Amino acid sequence: MYYMWNESFENLRRNFRRNNGEVKNRQKFLFNIDDSVKVGSFRIEQLDFLTSLYKDEKSFIEELSKDEYQNHYIENKQESKPITITISNKKSLKIKEIPVIYNDKFITRITSEIRIKKEQRDIKKKEQNKKGKSEDIVLESTSCLADFIDYIKTLATNDVSRKYLINPRKTLKELSLDDRYILNDAIKDDTVLNNGRTIRGLRSILNEYVGYSRIYEERKNAGQSTLEIDENLKMIDNELSMHFRKNYHNIREVVVWENEFRNILKKQLKDKNTQNKDEIESCLNYVNFQKDYRNDRLDKDEWEYYEDEFLYGKVEPIKMQREQISNEKMLELYNEGGIEAVWEGMDADEIYRSESDAASLGIIKRR
Repeated sequence: MYYMWNESFENLRRNFRRNNGEVKNRQKFLFNIDDSVKVGSFRIEQLDFLTSLYKDEKSFIEELSKDEYQNHYIENKQESKPITITISNKKSLKIKEIPVIYNDKFITRITSEIRIKKEQRDIKKKEQNKKGKSEDIVLESTSCLADFIDYIKTLATNDVSRKYLINPRKTLKELSLDDRYILNDAIKDDTVLNNGRTIRGLRSILNEYVGYSRIYEERKNAGQSTLEIDENLKMIDNELSMHFRKNYHNIREVVVWENEFRNILKKQLKDKNTQNKDEIESCLNYVNFQKDYRNDRLDKDEWEYYEDEFLYGKVEPIKMQREQISNEKMLELYNEGGIEAVWEGMDADEIYRSESDAASLGIIKRR
C-alpha cells in the first residue's frame, strides 16, 4: 500500500530508519475515498486520481489548506513542505519515494475507470459469496488509451526520442550519469518469474516493434510483400495494448518517464554546449503537444498534424506566426513549454487581454 505525506522524503526516510520501519510524528494524510472510512494507506491509482486533477503541487496544497478542512490536512502551508508518496517494507527496512503525478486528465480517466471496475468487481464477488483471489482488472480499449499507445510507438520510432526511451543508459553519453539512470530506472526491464517465464517490459516490446517497422518500410519501398511483417506488427500491437490494459503501473511508469524526459530536454536546451538543439526542441514540442491533447487543449485533428510533423519533419508549428505575436511573455512561455507553460505562467485575465495572440498560438479557441 501507498502513503501520502506533507513532508520531505529525506525526513521521512530518516524517521523510518530511526523507528525500525515506522514513520512516527509526521503528517500522514487520511482521506475518505471509494466509500471507505478515513484511511491512511491507499492503492496508487486512488492517490493518482486525486493529484492528477490539480495543476501542480502548489494548487493541490492550496486545496488541502482551505478553511473548510479546518487545517486537517495542511496545518501551515507557509512551511513549504512538499507532498510525498511512499511505499515501504518494514521487514527489510526499505522505504521508497513514488513520483507524484499532477495535471493529467488521461491519468484521471484511467484511474477513475480502474476504481469503478474494482468497486463493481468487489460488489459482484460479495453478492456471489466468492472467496479467494479477485479477478484482475483489464482496462477497456478506449480511443484515449489507443492514442497514448500510438504516442509511445512514435517516440520509439523517432531517431532522437528513441534514445531517451529505449536505451538511455548506453546511447546518451552527452547526458550526466544521473540523468541517464533517471530515465533508465523510470521504466522496468523484463521480469523473470519463479517458474522461468519472462514477462516482457516495455523496452523489449518496443525494440521488436522498431525492428519490424524498419523491415516493413524496406520491403514496402522495394515493392516486396509485407504480409508476414503485417502479422508480426499486429501481434506486437496486441501485446502493447495488453501490457497497458492489464497493469496500471505500466501506464504510470511511462507518464513518470515522460515528466523526467521533459525536464531533461529543457535542461539540455539551456546548456550552451548542447549540439542538436533543433532536434531536442522538436522532441520537447511534441511531448508538450501530447500533454495538451491529453488535457483537452488540442483537438484530435491538431494532434494528428503534430504527430505527422514529428515523424516526418520538425515540429515547429508557430515559426510562421512568430512575427505576428506581440505579447513577448506569452511567446517566450510557449516556446519554453507549449500551451501548458503559458497557462502555468500567466493568469486567465492576462491571456484573454491578448486574445488574438493566444488564439494564434492555439492556447484558446477563436470566438
